[in-house]
Amino acid sequence: MIQRRQYGQPVTFMVNLLGARIVELLRGNLTIEEISDLMSRQTEIRRSEVFDAKVACFVAEIGKLGFLEKPFYVKIIEEYKVSYA
Repeated sequence: MIQRRQYGQPVTFMVNLLGARIVELLRGNLTIEEISDLMSRQTEIRRSEVFDAKVACFVAEIGKLGFLEKPFYVKIIEEYKVSYA
């Protein structure tokens, strides 16, 4: 469970244990990839690009809902330059 205040009233958002752990890890200065790596080592979830994306989407969603300090930034899509020679 994570909470914030809106118009002076507490707002509660229920998350599972994995979500709660991700929120705890957001209190530092870890990247999405570092959070994903820690979570995969602490659970039976295999680290993958799909898992990284799920962590990033979860962080972005709780940010949109107002549960993160502003400003918050989440880089969800990594850009690559491709050169065709």
